[in-house]
Amino acid sequence: MLLEPHYIPDHRGYFAGQDDGIVTVAGQGAVGNLYVFDARTMLLVQRARSLASGHYLVPYLDPARRYVLMARHPQGHYEPVCYDQLRPANNLTISEQREVWRAWQ
Repeated sequence: MLLEPHYIPDHRGYFAGQDDGIVTVAGQGAVGNLYVFDARTMLLVQRARSLASGHYLVPYLDPARRYVLMARHPQGHYEPVCYDQLRPANNLTISEQREVWRAWQ
């Protein structure tokens, strides 16, 4: 999980790749680069990398904002996948998010 210094630790919003929302290549979980943009300004707010299993966690997002989430293959072999106007989940505390991330390791 890559964290940039401008993140606000009080923001509990997050995106998590699990179940059918993981990063995949040919139907299997895969490593991918994830980029989160503010949907209004299109500024990059955060980036992350999924695990080999395809699971990912992008924490510290403002749950009141909307985002664009884009996943790209590290070598560019596949077209990016992008989702617009997403609101982050906020049903887990930051500690609970860390526990989920540890369980995926």
